[in-house]
Amino acid sequence: MKSKIRYKILEIIDDNLRKEYLNAINNVYKHGRFILGPEIDELEENLSEITKRKHCITVSNGTMSLIISLLAMKKKYPNKREVILPSYGWIASAQAIIQAGLIPVFADITNQLFIDTKTTKELINDSTLGIMIVDFSGRIGSNIYELVKLSEHYNIPIIEDCAQAFGAWNSSNNNKVFYSAGSIGEVSCLSINPMKTLASHGEGGAILTDDDIVASFARRFRYQGMEGGEIKEFGINARMETLQASITLVNLSKYEQIIDKKRSIAKFYDEKLSKYVETPKEDKLEQHTFFSYQILTKERDNLKFFLEERNIESQIQHYPLMPHSKPFKNCKTSTLFNAIEISSSSLCLPCHENLSQDEIITITNEVENFFKNKD
Repeated sequence: MKSKIRYKILEIIDDNLRKEYLNAINNVYKHGRFILGPEIDELEENLSEITKRKHCITVSNGTMSLIISLLAMKKKYPNKREVILPSYGWIASAQAIIQAGLIPVFADITNQLFIDTKTTKELINDSTLGIMIVDFSGRIGSNIYELVKLSEHYNIPIIEDCAQAFGAWNSSNNNKVFYSAGSIGEVSCLSINPMKTLASHGEGGAILTDDDIVASFARRFRYQGMEGGEIKEFGINARMETLQASITLVNLSKYEQIIDKKRSIAKFYDEKLSKYVETPKEDKLEQHTFFSYQILTKERDNLKFFLEERNIESQIQHYPLMPHSKPFKNCKTSTLFNAIEISSSSLCLPCHENLSQDEIITITNEVENFFKNKD
């Protein structure tokens, strides 16, 4: 029996890389500043520089980065309650809105799995606090220019959930305006954990903004509302651990190579599979980081079962849609034609940096075999 081709491998299989991680951890053990140590400062400085943001505030996880950012927006716009977000995606985006005491409103998505401009515009009203764009699957949609102009026209801030897309960019609009993950809107929210392109070995996150007031609030809130040794307001303990920052700094020097490998796999998949399924084709002026490689096919369930029988893991993400799940079934939505269609036909193939060439070829061969046997 063939060994299983796994959807994701989290073990550290490279001995040299393991040594780098252990050396980074050992440095933390030496200085003993396990909370808000020098590695936190270094990571925040590096992320600010990469994203060209004035401020970076690390926090305990990606969901917390969303919650704190939304609370900052709530303080800034106290008479607004609704946050528009895409209906297709990971539930953390909607959960954060609820936890911040706000109301999620679900828009449709484009074929790029990005929030749709038209249905977003239809949902805007006097209660709209913000538009949450989600760089889902590792890409920024080509309609980002339109969404930014929409937010400017209505004076509604964009909150960017870039949890899956560190390193992504898009300039495929007519004006060739360049947008990169972590730099869009009033505040951007990053997740840093073992599943992400920029990974830690536990949980972490970061808030990226150019707004001094938002940044000050986030720094206080993550440390029980403390500033200068005084309690200034309510807060919680939401600090990123120094050990996780030390691991992230190692990975920060490697994320571009990881993206290159995943893009290479995606290109191979596209060449081999586009005649059988709808593949996530890149625009010429974008960098898709392929956090997930999602194909669309009416044969989704049968194909998944076929691959499982051949020891190839795949994943369905995320079904049912958030507004169709119990906690959100009474929330306001737009027409969700595209989201419903995509959620019922989307399948994620393995697309991680530890895949061997033989495994990549096996995956494409088996997908081809499935469709050829149907003819």
